[in-house]
Amino acid sequence: MTRILLWTEGDISGLADATGLSRILTEVDDNGVVTRELGFDVEGKVIYRHPGKPTCAKYGLFDLAKVAPSDRTEMDASEFERLWSA
Repeated sequence: MTRILLWTEGDISGLADATGLSRILTEVDDNGVVTRELGFDVEGKVIYRHPGKPTCAKYGLFDLAKVAPSDRTEMDASEFERLWSA
């Protein structure tokens, strides 16, 4: 089951200072691997996408990190897909 998780400064200390992001949505697969990342500025505009544009970085912010198994999801996968495609 794919999970969509929301990460903020409360979860990742220094997020805004290091990246300019106020929040990140991640798509996490069954193995705990983050497959896609969407980052938003304080105005809610997507300014970071991995993989893809507007980010062309080779690695994502969560690259090689494993997310602990859980049934928690912050958003329906279809809503994440809509934001990803916008």
